[in-house]
Amino acid sequence: MKTIAETPSSPSFLGLSIAFSTRAYWDGPTQSCLPRARGWCLHISFDATAPVPGGTICGEINNLVTTGLTLTFNKKTGVTPETFSKFFRNGKFILEGEGTMAEEIAKKLGLAPSYIIPEGDYSYKETGEMVTIIFK
Repeated sequence: MKTIAETPSSPSFLGLSIAFSTRAYWDGPTQSCLPRARGWCLHISFDATAPVPGGTICGEINNLVTTGLTLTFNKKTGVTPETFSKFFRNGKFILEGEGTMAEEIAKKLGLAPSYIIPEGDYSYKETGEMVTIIFK
């Protein structure tokens, strides 16, 4: 059986990558397109290490009992230097205006569907290249 597959190219400036394969299927456990006689596989992924100018911070958000809601990102790859200098001053992350998120994301984090992060200054900590904003 011959499989015609497109290899995902490097993520674009926005970090979006699309792979389309014919005669294939998506295998969740191996996280890849595997060959089969008929069908196709489409895999879309977002590289969260590709920030764009204008205030984007790419990282991982968590809501843990011990810390509450946090956003962790790599200072070298998850934010542009301009964005970091604009929003991180005097040991605080400055949130201009309240922050909202999609209902589905709020639910997955164990928050109310209409959860809002109030405008304000939030503490953050740096551990090597990693920065964690604490929203409390």
